[in-house]
Amino acid sequence: MIKFFRRIRQRLLSENKFTKYLLYVIGEIVLVVIGILIALQINNANEIQKTELRNTKNLNSLVEELKANKLTITKNLNTIRNQISNSLHHIDSLSNPDYEIADLETYFLHSQNDLGPISINSVATTSLSELVSSGGYSEIASDSIKGSVSEYQSQINDLDKSISAFQIYWNNIELPYTIDHHSLLDMWLKEQHVDLKKTEKQIDRKLPDFKRNIRYFPVQMGAYKNNRAYANMYVLRFFELSRILGSIENLDNSVDKLTEKINEVLEE
Repeated sequence: MIKFFRRIRQRLLSENKFTKYLLYVIGEIVLVVIGILIALQINNANEIQKTELRNTKNLNSLVEELKANKLTITKNLNTIRNQISNSLHHIDSLSNPDYEIADLETYFLHSQNDLGPISINSVATTSLSELVSSGGYSEIASDSIKGSVSEYQSQINDLDKSISAFQIYWNNIELPYTIDHHSLLDMWLKEQHVDLKKTEKQIDRKLPDFKRNIRYFPVQMGAYKNNRAYANMYVLRFFELSRILGSIENLDNSVDKLTEKINEVLEE
């Protein structure tokens, strides 16, 4: 093909047909430019198609992650609501002089099992992290989805802060109080959270069985029953749990909002 065009140019020059030669060269240049533009357009179309496919894949992956997180959030909401309810009933029982408890030690043991440190399951962020780190976030065409993704990230961070705040409260206030006024040894032996026989095999050592008919250390009920410091501590506990509850509810709403917007785009 190149030889063919070269021959035409040479023939026009040899025949001194300069005007026709010039027009031919210009036409050839125009054809080349048009060819380049068409090639660029095709390449751009291919890149756009690749981006759209990659974007769809990222959004589908994120939706699946959001569905899984919705289940996790529902469990976490149930956990925190139970913690709030148990905490307030507990402090009301110990602070209300009209509330009679037959066996304070047994009551306290059971109530502590319903309270203590909280266990919140973390939401999955693998698809979200890949979306952001791979540049997929910038490829999202919908500004509405981008805004919802940013809000979703913000709510995850806010929940982490709320959980960290409760952990600080637990480590610095409630746990030291419990250690000072309650027998963790008796609580542990009563519930037997650790299998000592299994531990004996692991360490290849004989361990005491800790079998006694009486408690090692009686509960200091004065530190709990009608005690202002203990009541104040549980008020703080309620505030920290309420903060976590609010964070989880906000995260739950952001999951619903983001899921809805992504599905709208995927269904188009």
